[in-house]
Amino acid sequence: MGAFLVAGIVARSAGTDGIAEFAGLSRRSPLLALSMMLCLLSLAGIPPLGGFVGKLYLFAAAMEQPAKFLWLVVLAVMLSIVSLFYYLQVIRQMYIEKPRVTGAVPVGRVAGAALAVCIALVVVTGLLPRAFLDVTLDVARRFLAA
Repeated sequence: MGAFLVAGIVARSAGTDGIAEFAGLSRRSPLLALSMMLCLLSLAGIPPLGGFVGKLYLFAAAMEQPAKFLWLVVLAVMLSIVSLFYYLQVIRQMYIEKPRVTGAVPVGRVAGAALAVCIALVVVTGLLPRAFLDVTLDVARRFLAA
């Protein structure tokens, strides 16, 4: 959600949604670029972010029956590596390329608050996965018992 939120904010500011619009974002809006980088690295499954924990649990569950799902885990790992290549292209645009325009990207209060929640969850679920999992399971049990 955080990556889509940043992409939407940048696209709205630029009037288009091309990858080139991220050029120099780290110089124009450092927190926005950092947020996007954290989200992309999480999507790629890089520790200690929430995406790594999600992929770890998913792969571990699939490996409980390796005869059935080993091929799927291998495919998922390979596709995660491929996705990392594409995510790194966006990060390269944000941190290495020169900005095409000047001025900070405007972020509204609601979008900023939503992005802060997304980033907090990405980091907290990566650093404290068990605590987050316990809360999630408790909520699910209460919801299903009702």
